Amino acid sequence: MTDDELFEAVRARVKAGRPTDSTATLTTPEPASLDTVEDAERTIGFRLPPLVRRLYLEIADGGVGPSHGFSPLNDEELAMANGYLDYLNAELAPEDPPAPPPGVLFFCDFGGITWALLDCRHPEGQMWWWDQGQRR
Repeated sequence: MTDDELFEAVRARVKAGRPTDSTATLTTPEPASLDTVEDAERTIGFRLPPLVRRLYLEIADGGVGPSHGFSPLNDEELAMANGYLDYLNAELAPEDPPAPPPGVLFFCDFGGITWALLDCRHPEGQMWWWDQGQRR
């Protein structure tokens, strides 16, 4: 699928009242402002991939997509950029899994310590799977 086709599939899902796989999520947040997106990009140190940027700017600031939806940028508690800084600056114990490298974000929570990671170091937004600390 092209980025445009993926974008339209997400938009159709939201319009159909199914923004996420969770039955608890029936509404979506407003789209993020350009200032919010640019602030997050400055925090991350990388631009968001074009499709992801467009989803935030045109559809919603998180809460859309698989499982519980992708993480919001503009939410004090759940903000993706804040979480990024937290794990980037965390002092890990030897038994802790290594943090993802700079530019890789916890993007979509699948529950049970399972996440889709978004690699902003790549313009197309390569995705990684994080399952209980194991990247795949």
